[in-house]
Amino acid sequence: GGAVTKSWSLGVTEPVSAGVGGEAHIALAGKKVVAVWGNEAYVYDLEGTELGKFEIEDGVPGGIVGFKNGKIGFVTGEGLVLYSADGFRHGEILKKTVPEGFENWDVFLDEKGKLWVVTDHGYAIKYKKPGSVDFMVEFTDHSLAFPRADAYQDVLFVTDRDSILKVDALEAKAKADVGAAGNDL
Repeated sequence: GGAVTKSWSLGVTEPVSAGVGGEAHIALAGKKVVAVWGNEAYVYDLEGTELGKFEIEDGVPGGIVGFKNGKIGFVTGEGLVLYSADGFRHGEILKKTVPEGFENWDVFLDEKGKLWVVTDHGYAIKYKKPGSVDFMVEFTDHSLAFPRADAYQDVLFVTDRDSILKVDALEAKAKADVGAAGNDL
């Protein structure tokens, strides 16, 4: 195994909720490490020097995603709110592209840096860029409890209670497209 090469402490005094999703998150955003503790974001360089901190105006996020350009997306309610590492709030970036009716969702980048969303009602959305949908597919017909996901080469790995679903998103999309074309006849 690897060895820890460096560690540093967050300057926090309050505990966070340890529930599923919790209130503590970490992400790489460009060449910055962003740690979230409750509704506070702490920004560090890769060596652990604190570059700043800011309060997340939208409250405690349900998730976090770091972008290569150094910006950070925070999962808040039914939106993904973009912030700069200095705390500037750019606003919601998904432009209502996520189907309504979900309670929990996850957001992540695949190996090519493409943004994905997975909802607890079984939808996966891949974006060309935030707000511009590449494709959306319903990959399961049952509700997922607190889904957490990742993707590699358009294959999704999604938590589902005590198991992991492996879904070929392009294959699911192709099947849905064939079904939809059949309905047009």
